[in-house]
Amino acid sequence: MPHHGVLTIGIWSDLDTPELRSHFKTLGLESLPILHLECPQVSIEYKTRVCPDRIKGESFRGWLRRAEIAQAHRLKTQVPA
Repeated sequence: MPHHGVLTIGIWSDLDTPELRSHFKTLGLESLPILHLECPQVSIEYKTRVCPDRIKGESFRGWLRRAEIAQAHRLKTQVPA
């Protein structure tokens, strides 16, 4: 995304991992600046996020909390191999 005339990578902070940064390096993009999409400097047009089973009107934080609870429940009820 352009940011002040500079091509910039925009990612959500919870998805910013060393593995993702490694992929940017593999693609030759390590020199590009990175902005977290939550930052107020990022235009709303770039703040799109798809959440698979999100309830209409539910906040992203609400969806994330529900997803974390569901994941914890799945892990707790898994049968050890």
